[in-house]
Amino acid sequence: MPTERKIVEQSFRNGELMVISATPTLELGIDIGDIDAIVSDIVPINRLIQRVGRAARSGQEGYAFLALGNDPISQYYKSHPDDYLADQELAYTDPSNPFVAEYQVLAMACDRPILMTESSAILNTIERLTSKGLLHLLNGKFIPDFKKAISILRDFSIRGIGNGTDILFSGKLIGERSLPQALEELHDNAVYFLSGKRYQVKKFHFDPKNQRRPYAELVRIPDDYPYYTKPVVDEWPNVLNTYEQKRTIGIEVKYCSLKIQKRVLGYSNIEIGQEVAKGSKVMLENPIEFEFITKGLVFRAPRPVNTLKDAEDEQYVEMSGYHASEHVIIEGMPRKYHVITLIYVGYLLIHVKLYLHKSSIRLYFNIDFCLMP
Repeated sequence: MPTERKIVEQSFRNGELMVISATPTLELGIDIGDIDAIVSDIVPINRLIQRVGRAARSGQEGYAFLALGNDPISQYYKSHPDDYLADQELAYTDPSNPFVAEYQVLAMACDRPILMTESSAILNTIERLTSKGLLHLLNGKFIPDFKKAISILRDFSIRGIGNGTDILFSGKLIGERSLPQALEELHDNAVYFLSGKRYQVKKFHFDPKNQRRPYAELVRIPDDYPYYTKPVVDEWPNVLNTYEQKRTIGIEVKYCSLKIQKRVLGYSNIEIGQEVAKGSKVMLENPIEFEFITKGLVFRAPRPVNTLKDAEDEQYVEMSGYHASEHVIIEGMPRKYHVITLIYVGYLLIHVKLYLHKSSIRLYFNIDFCLMP
């Protein structure tokens, strides 16, 4: 929460706190001269340099540590540090994104009617909004249907693709999480980490048929509790509309809207640090079901014809290849995206799950990021 964050930052500045665990926000524009050392997980080198720059700002000797994980990319960089130092993260913008433009133009019209004389640069967007009944032309001005427009704009979020979920402790609001991510993190008995403390979800109140905002009730557990929970999730995608399609390195790629049917069936207890499951999976008495609309990329992985010629079990080799392709994409895509593989037909779907607006996936359609070898 904002108030608690300010207290923590001020205590750190004053020397009352010697160590803090921070979000990436602290890597930019923060000048605290007494910071001696930085410990970072793996991030692109240009972001690591920003983080390293937070240390030794008073002229003292500073230290920086990069913590590598057990994932394939971390292990590759461990063996090839020069590649890590050369791997710059590039930033892309898409000012022509039609879905973002619709929200912007609709909000602009709500602020002030748009004159015909000033509409030429955004005429395509205005035509789409007009066809949806959100704008209409009156006396040379495009006027919004305020009731419909306000309803749409209120649901717009640059941080998530669904409504929020309140997180309560002792009846007090201590945080929130967006759907659908909240389903995986706040199901009954889930272990939840917040502000350096550990909680367990006593009860997750969620009914997709009810308009009431979902909420989770938490209880405290010991700070040395050795496990976290990993959800058992089932997902099924359906393509609703295809907006654009093209061929990239011989593969047909579609940018489309998707309806994702998601079920949280249970969870596993994972030992912290060892990353191994303790005991068997725990299945929920009442699985959580939810469906949502998002944007995504869909393509069919090429069949490994040459490899299959020498395979004893062609089906196993083919299915393994599709599964491996899924993991390559998972490692290469930012965490705000999710990958679903329909193994038996070889289709891979990449969709937005959280953090940025769902139309951001269009950038990767434009720059062919997900298919670069």
